[in-house]
Amino acid sequence: MTAGRQEHDRPTRRTRRRDGLRARRVAWLAVGVAMSAFAVYEVVVHDLWPAILACWLLPDLTFLMGAGQGHEPGQLPPRAVPAYNLAHRPLLPLALIALALVALLAARLLNQDQVGFEAARRVPLYLYTAAIGWFAHIAVDRGFGFGLRTAAGWQRNEVRSRRDVTGDAVNPRR
Repeated sequence: MTAGRQEHDRPTRRTRRRDGLRARRVAWLAVGVAMSAFAVYEVVVHDLWPAILACWLLPDLTFLMGAGQGHEPGQLPPRAVPAYNLAHRPLLPLALIALALVALLAARLLNQDQVGFEAARRVPLYLYTAAIGWFAHIAVDRGFGFGLRTAAGWQRNEVRSRRDVTGDAVNPRR
């Protein structure tokens, strides 16, 4: 094999980026499926059905904030973008999980009898389960390629370097 042929066989920047993106999506999807299974387990064991429904539906209800505002297919109405991006950041549910775990630990330490503990742990357990489901929702979204949005409402991973006259990212599908 010649030296020129070997250089041609090396992965290009584009293929390395695509492979990295695919690996990240698979990792997010695996985390999302695992966290979903854990959330369902918590719901079944502790009988917390409203928590699992809330955590899977609430992040996407931010779409309703843009109702009535004009937008193109694939674009989120710009009015809904800040709420959508806030609801789809993994740090918020992770912080809520940590807060709920601290509250559960405090409930256990402050209530030595079983009856008092059962009553004190109900709200932190709902928060814990809802936050696990919320994080699972975000992870599954990222696994399927739905990430945060630009200010104009487009998926960030779809935006190219082209800009229109206002400076906003243009739709790459045009």
